[in-house]
Amino acid sequence: MYYFLSVSTKEDEIGCYHQTTGLPEGYTSKWYDEPNSMTNLTDSSLPDFVPDLIWELKDDAILTDIISAGNITATGFLMSEKAKAIFERFNLIEHKFHKASLIVKDQTLAYYYLQLVNMDFTEINFNKSSFCIGNVFRMKENDINILSSHDLIEKQKKLELGHIIYAEKLSVNETFKALDLFFFSIIHDDIFVSQNLLNELIENNITGYDVTIQNIFEI
Repeated sequence: MYYFLSVSTKEDEIGCYHQTTGLPEGYTSKWYDEPNSMTNLTDSSLPDFVPDLIWELKDDAILTDIISAGNITATGFLMSEKAKAIFERFNLIEHKFHKASLIVKDQTLAYYYLQLVNMDFTEINFNKSSFCIGNVFRMKENDINILSSHDLIEKQKKLELGHIIYAEKLSVNETFKALDLFFFSIIHDDIFVSQNLLNELIENNITGYDVTIQNIFEI
């Protein structure tokens, strides 16, 4: 059983969304132009540099284990040491826990950014999956038949500007390793989480995330 995992947007739990300020106090936008900026992290590969990851909690935000953090370009989660200890016990997609700092009033807390690298499309069983063409808001226009990962990439290249191919149903091959956290970049926006990992988050009272039922992915 898999669900969608995301940061919480519930104001009664997090105070406000995003929970972090646009820039930490004393920083300017030039900070994002540095070679080791968080804006240089991607979904396609792990970095060959140590990212400078600093966030500051807004005054009206509530401190949680998982934080809705702005201004980062990679897919993942900003989390506490307590949350990290749970995630690292599970089978995650290619990833790395980057050390980060979270400024909360007059103190700096040690947090971690879990960067996730997108799944290889070769794991998809295209015969049992279905796709469609839509705009960038994922409003469906037409169905499209995708035969393979190569076919998917080639047909994406030929799309009109402002259009994308996204998955309506995803099935994977028998060789798919049972992962507890993963996502498919471009063809789907959400992060999938296993029942086992979700149970641990619940049992350990981890705060700051939302989970929703999904019917798109199946093994």
